[in-house]
Amino acid sequence: MKLTSDQAKGALLPSLKQIIFMALFGLAILTLVNISLISFHFTQGTILSKNDVQASFATQLQSWFSSPILSKITLVVFWVGIGLFAYAILYWVYNIFTEAKNEVIVEQEYTNLNVGVDKKKWPVIEAGLYSGMVVLAILTVTLLFPLWSSWYVNFIYDIPSNLGRGALFLLGSFVGIFINIYLFKSLVGLMLVLE
Repeated sequence: MKLTSDQAKGALLPSLKQIIFMALFGLAILTLVNISLISFHFTQGTILSKNDVQASFATQLQSWFSSPILSKITLVVFWVGIGLFAYAILYWVYNIFTEAKNEVIVEQEYTNLNVGVDKKKWPVIEAGLYSGMVVLAILTVTLLFPLWSSWYVNFIYDIPSNLGRGALFLLGSFVGIFINIYLFKSLVGLMLVLE
């Protein structure tokens, strides 16, 4: 496989649609991860933060779960979700084994007359891309994503008092998460091109 400049550009340079998708995806991730802090910040000092309203929600939930029919329905829905998740994992594992079996059958039963031509040319580069993906994932989970998330939370808390500083926090978290997603996309794109 020969890597052409068009393939490299396709793997490394995102289109406008991909840029918009990555930006919105990063913003959605930051918002979903911090939704409890965001809702706490915006309901602080309102009627939703009063103890009697919170107690009312608690009593409503207790009455919901004290009803035998509703509690059984909730329990059934919960276990159906767990079962679907387990089924999805088992189906994924089954597909991996089926694909591996098919590859073994293809390797054993079919012969290729051009054996030397179709071998991968860059196994070291592919191994480097895989290890780069693993290192990026570890760095993202342990260091980078908590940093982007804390900047996003600082943006939420700085909005009313200091708009300029809040905007810098938003810009930093937005650019950081965008670069992070872009790096993952580029590594996956290069791996797919080299396949």
